[in-house]
Amino acid sequence: MKTLFSVCRRAFAPVVVLALFIGGANAQTSTPTLSVSPAKISLAAAKSTGDFQIVTKTSWKESSSQSWLTVTKDSGSGIATVFFTAGQNKDSLSRSAVMTVIAAGADTQFVTFTQVGTKGYIMPPVPSYSSLTSDTLFPDPFVFLDGSRMNDMSLWPSRRAEISVLAQEYEYGYKPFTPYSATTGSDSGNTLTVTVTDSGKTISFACTITYPSTGTAPYPAIIGCGISSLNNAALSNMGVALIIFPSDQIAQENDASSRGIGKFYDLYSGQSAGALMAWAWGMDRLIDAIEKTPAANIDPKRLGVTGCSRWGKGALACGAFDARLVLTIPEESGSGGAASWRASDYMFANRLTTQTLNEITGENVWFRQSFSQFNQTATKLPYDQHSVIDLIAPRACLIIENDILWLGPYSTWNCANAAQLVWAGLNIPDKMGYTESVTHNHCSFPSSEQSAVDAFVKKFLVGNGTDDTNVMTSDPGYSYDQSKWVNWFPPDGSLTSVGERGQQSLLLKDFYLEQNYPNPFNPTTVINYQTPKDGHVSLIVYDALGRVVRTLVDEYKRSGRYSVEFEASSLSTGTYFYSLKEGDFKSVKKMTLIK
Repeated sequence: MKTLFSVCRRAFAPVVVLALFIGGANAQTSTPTLSVSPAKISLAAAKSTGDFQIVTKTSWKESSSQSWLTVTKDSGSGIATVFFTAGQNKDSLSRSAVMTVIAAGADTQFVTFTQVGTKGYIMPPVPSYSSLTSDTLFPDPFVFLDGSRMNDMSLWPSRRAEISVLAQEYEYGYKPFTPYSATTGSDSGNTLTVTVTDSGKTISFACTITYPSTGTAPYPAIIGCGISSLNNAALSNMGVALIIFPSDQIAQENDASSRGIGKFYDLYSGQSAGALMAWAWGMDRLIDAIEKTPAANIDPKRLGVTGCSRWGKGALACGAFDARLVLTIPEESGSGGAASWRASDYMFANRLTTQTLNEITGENVWFRQSFSQFNQTATKLPYDQHSVIDLIAPRACLIIENDILWLGPYSTWNCANAAQLVWAGLNIPDKMGYTESVTHNHCSFPSSEQSAVDAFVKKFLVGNGTDDTNVMTSDPGYSYDQSKWVNWFPPDGSLTSVGERGQQSLLLKDFYLEQNYPNPFNPTTVINYQTPKDGHVSLIVYDALGRVVRTLVDEYKRSGRYSVEFEASSLSTGTYFYSLKEGDFKSVKKMTLIK
């Protein structure tokens, strides 16, 4: 079994977004200001009306509307009151819409509408950064923002909608709503040209299509987000077409200077969306065009997406934010893709050179600009990439990874195992898989991963497969440290462990004292422990002679998982011991302070 430290020894519902565009002939030459009030609007399930106010010194015009949410005032100038009507929500689940208000040169403003479903849950306001609290664990995907926990998986669409809003608010930026009527497609030979016209602006991009050597039209298709590094000949032999989506035309991502460059930003200037969300928007438009262009001979009900490296990050974003993609195959996506921000920071803290949130926000423009506020505080994110992966559920997802340290192979393996708990809770664990091979050239796709791809493509894309898709393998042998990262499970409580070859993992049925990290340390380290029952808990640090040097915990604790920081600046270099005791349970571990 390969642990993190064995690597050391080797030295090495989708949220609808509406848009208001501010500007025009009456725009002021001075720096404009813009505000909206209120910015958060909660609605009952019944049909309702209301209003909000736009304050600016320039003109504005509404570019589009959603069928269940309409506004009556579609143009104006200066201070304006906008009246809206929300149709009745007959679904049991809540729904959300984000209206984006833009003025050239001013900060983009948002009005978030959340309408409760018949079951009564409504999404609370998105927490501000300052109000977020740190959590070293992967956040529980089954707990709503209001603190309540899902009691059955029928509520997953509502929770998924919440996670989508959180991921857009903090990490990806918002995907603007574009009317379906805005997109057209034109087929010419092996090229599908997509044209989008919105608010008087037009962009076009061309996607190449390679048709399969077998099968019957209309064909299922894999869309390469930028590239496809899969065995494309094998796809063709399964009757699958390959479409290449020109991601870098939609949003450039050469380096940190690329922000705001690309056709997406030509159409929607001033957007919060980073390059990955811009690509997801472009993928939406490509699917619109496929649906409207039957002459292209592509089946819009059987579409998958893939990409490798940075385009693997893009493939995951596309799958997470467009429910029309029935299969998502991100390959070697690493940080910002299938790797956990928390686990990658943990690797880096243990002298493993892997890409972290702090590094990635300065390297390129894949994420919204404000994501950098989490550079040193990834543990404040109220979700992690396991929950971004979970946005794909209940659709199919196969994650392909490589044992390259920079990609965070330990991080991706643990993140994927945590993510699969959602599919397991939905009783479809075979629709989410992970395969990680031993080190090979980046994006070269080894033959050892072909059987997993074949099984997923045939079963979930082509529709004629019977091969086993219960695939959760790490060929390098990384351990799934469930007790370190996960203390939650699906709502029915029947599942205690998912993942590594039937290994029984610890949840809250055991007492457990973890090894401190980092270790050795100077001058602070973190000690995690868990207790399955209420009781008096003591956590005490001793020196090598058995003398008490610090009492960290000595109080009654409810059952749960806890983290304690030990600060040792006043102590000398040496070996210390820490002891956890509750009732008859006692555990002692050793740690080393090096100054």
